[in-house]
Amino acid sequence: MLSLNKKFIIHQIFFVILGLIIAILPYEKDNIAILGSMNKLFLVSLILISTIGIGHGALDGKIIWNNLKNIKSKFYAYFLYLIIVLLAILLWLISPVFSIMLLIIMSIVHFGDSDLKGFEFKNIEKLSWGFMMSTIPLILNSESTNEIILMLIGIEIDQTIIFIFSIFFLFSLIIVSVKIIKNQYYSLGLCLITLILLGNLIHPFLWFGYYFSFYHGLKALINNQFSIKKDIPWIIFFSFPVIILWVLINQHMGIIEIIFPTLFALTVAHMQIHKILKLVTKKVV
Repeated sequence: MLSLNKKFIIHQIFFVILGLIIAILPYEKDNIAILGSMNKLFLVSLILISTIGIGHGALDGKIIWNNLKNIKSKFYAYFLYLIIVLLAILLWLISPVFSIMLLIIMSIVHFGDSDLKGFEFKNIEKLSWGFMMSTIPLILNSESTNEIILMLIGIEIDQTIIFIFSIFFLFSLIIVSVKIIKNQYYSLGLCLITLILLGNLIHPFLWFGYYFSFYHGLKALINNQFSIKKDIPWIIFFSFPVIILWVLINQHMGIIEIIFPTLFALTVAHMQIHKILKLVTKKVV
């Protein structure tokens, strides 16, 4: 059986090779029509996000089941998880601007912690990585990213803010690069270069599908020692209802306006999983 470190390296090499293949595919990165529901590249990215992307979070069901002792506590935890998801969706409906700001902050923390798990990185270095992963599309392809943001919350991010983000991005890049070179994490460095390269070459939604599915999603599955035989049922059970809901709502709303609020709600619940387990353990005997 492969060690965890070898799995990380194989995953990173696969990610880079796939990225290079994507880089040579012919399409227009700034074409807003790519967000049309019938666009092939859009559909591929959508499928990836709805399977591997949200699938890694679906393992929360497995974590709850394996860490709680009795049926009562397990279903209480599932109930709390669902309540958090619903409250997060309500928050988005009330204030999408605040919600997307909160999503960016959560993504910075979560991406840094999950993507670099198993490597020796300090908290500031993890936050730097998370910041880059959360802002690459905005900084390197601000026009197309702002089109998506406009669809989501009705306003665009000001160029002054983008410039400030760019400064933080540069410092983050230096911090992470120094650590990568110092610890000889060369395959991780190639992943970072690939992500930055594709941030310049492909549409932000496609970039997000590539990163969220093939780096963040697969890395999270490796972190949780994913087993096809044991864990696929969890992914199907938790992901399928979300996909069905997307299909039904898509008759009345654009898919972009569905995906990101859903990811926001699932991320809020996903990041509270350990607090839910701790609370349920105390409350339920």
